[in-house]
Amino acid sequence: MPLAHDPKGRRNTNAGAASAGSPNRADDLPEKLALRRDRSQQEPVVQLYVRLQGTSVAQPMRALKGFRRVALAPAETKKVTFDLGPEAFAMWNDRNQFAVEPAKVSIWISPDSARGTAGAVEIVP
Repeated sequence: MPLAHDPKGRRNTNAGAASAGSPNRADDLPEKLALRRDRSQQEPVVQLYVRLQGTSVAQPMRALKGFRRVALAPAETKKVTFDLGPEAFAMWNDRNQFAVEPAKVSIWISPDSARGTAGAVEIVP
């Protein structure tokens, strides 16, 4: 599932039709993230976190699923894209199988694990 992040606020998410083990909506994903390059920071990092709710086994509040270092000049903006396959939504379930289960998914694109506004998608059977 390609997820794109554009600092100028344009949405570029590609979600196909719902299928078993695939998120069915990408409309509510975060649209904009403002990154600033600190003097001590050569390349800010954009991070993508996922939380699965309603699964057979409790999952972490935020699990890091991807990150990108972004080379920015002062006042520059760039589009950052994350491509997530089914394995990004898979977990070890209560039958000790690594599988994708139906779940409510929160997704954060942020500069660190403590900040960001969650977007929501759902994995349907």
